[in-house]
Amino acid sequence: MRLTKLQTEEISKVILKKLKGMDMVTVNAPEDKALHRIAEIITRDLMVEEELDREVKKFLETYEADFKSGKLEYTKMFNKIKDKLVKERDLTI
Repeated sequence: MRLTKLQTEEISKVILKKLKGMDMVTVNAPEDKALHRIAEIITRDLMVEEELDREVKKFLETYEADFKSGKLEYTKMFNKIKDKLVKERDLTI
């Protein structure tokens, strides 16, 4: 899922506000630096997921005929393979 820089910044603000409101974090750096770091983490995680999606799609290209004939369901296979890779690589998505 692609997010704009503005969307990532807004999500970062919401996350930091919620965490601070729950007394789960203490911000020892300027808030803008904390927000920037949260946005970096969000962006990195989304990039990992996008790369994983590309990898699964590439793998499934070899089964294109089976999808067209109805022998396999693309979405179901995509999700199964993605879940398997997430577990194997110990990813959090």
